[in-house]
Amino acid sequence: MMNPTIGFFVVMATVFCLTVTGCEKEGPAEQAGKKIDETIEQTSEAVEETVNPEGVFEKAGEMVDEAVETVKESAVEVKEDVKETLEEHQDHE
Repeated sequence: MMNPTIGFFVVMATVFCLTVTGCEKEGPAEQAGKKIDETIEQTSEAVEETVNPEGVFEKAGEMVDEAVETVKESAVEVKEDVKETLEEHQDHE
């Protein structure tokens, strides 16, 4: 049977070794893996934007809305100008 004190030290030594080795710097393979992951993510995003261009339809909708507002404002101005012209014409008669 193992002495409990020795068992405790074995467990503590194992935990220490795992902690120390887990804190090492990334190796070349891990760095390469991260770069590959980043490249794949960027490529996926580019493909997604090409297939489903985010914001293009929203921008087009905003442009149409702005054009409609401009036409409405212009129509109101033309209506007021016509009204003023008719009133001036009636005053001269």
